[in-house]
Amino acid sequence: CVTIFFSDIVGFTNISGTLLPEEVCDMLDRLYLKLDMLADKYELFKVETIGDAYMAGKRSSYIAEVGRSSIDAFALRRYKGCSHDSSNECSSKNDA
Repeated sequence: CVTIFFSDIVGFTNISGTLLPEEVCDMLDRLYLKLDMLADKYELFKVETIGDAYMAGKRSSYIAEVGRSSIDAFALRRYKGCSHDSSNECSSKNDA
């Protein structure tokens, strides 16, 4: 059984249109570094990043609930810790 997490940045086209290319790259680098750290913490496999899209998965050899609960925890931390604000920062204040 495999559970997949997929996300993309709402309003990415508008956000990136207001930034220099270097700023867009920096924003995505910081965001995906944070998501990669969370994926490692919850033992998820990063499948792909394309533009502003991020995909990770979890294979469970015993029950689907384990994979789903890891994905749920990852997704919750992603939304609590990474939000677009005026500084384009991905906050680490919620790290455990």
